[in-house]
Amino acid sequence: MERLNRRGTVVLGVGIAALVAGVSLSVLAPPSIPDAVLEAPTETVAGVGVPAGAATLTATLDGQQVVQILPSGTPVGVAVFFHGQGGDAGSAAETAWIAPLVSAGWVVATGDLHGDSWGSPTASSDVIDIVSWLTGETGLAPRLLVSEGMGALVSLNSLTRGAVEAGCWYGVEAMTDLTVASDYAAATELIADAYRGRPGAADNPVESTEVLGATGSAFRFVGADGEDTFTARNSGALAEALTAAGASVSMGEVGVDELGADLVEFAGGCAT
Repeated sequence: MERLNRRGTVVLGVGIAALVAGVSLSVLAPPSIPDAVLEAPTETVAGVGVPAGAATLTATLDGQQVVQILPSGTPVGVAVFFHGQGGDAGSAAETAWIAPLVSAGWVVATGDLHGDSWGSPTASSDVIDIVSWLTGETGLAPRLLVSEGMGALVSLNSLTRGAVEAGCWYGVEAMTDLTVASDYAAATELIADAYRGRPGAADNPVESTEVLGATGSAFRFVGADGEDTFTARNSGALAEALTAAGASVSMGEVGVDELGADLVEFAGGCAT
């Protein structure tokens, strides 16, 4: 049985070697950003996801708290982070494997996303607001979506609904099938609350593989060794369907200490 942390993601085992396969992406040149675009951030905050020298911007958009973590130098790209169950706008700053991505030059934006939304349309509306804010502050559109646990449903459904476009998608212990989530009693009530009833087939990423495949995004699913419920029944099933739909897909088992490096390596092919 998987062990869930307070963010609703499986606790990864330490020391499992990274298995990288299936995606080959070219590295694009970093952008040229006017100095004035990022002159606003002045506050450096503590948090395992915020490396030394980074700063943050915060705002409230239509009632949701949003946060940007900004690198100390010129950004190489921008990413949106989708928190897991129990998460909020502060989750990225509390996630250790986000820090290497920021250190590599990425702006990381996130928000409350209606809390435990399980991929509901209200969360996708929040994503539209975050993307608009992020693009306005940086002059760049997102190129990378990063998800943990339940957040995978939010990011994947936002892709299929057209709330965001991104060349790359990265999921850690990704929950990608609402029918599998419904096997867990605690999740059933949360899903019903989030959707104000029963979600439709179009709300389930495994039913939208043709649409996801047509986005042109490259997908990487990262799991923990031996977590068959999450890996095989969620990430594995969706990865197989996306591959069949013509998408670029890779999977790997990565130890918690290697997650940051694995994410940075994958992101290297996504920068714009």
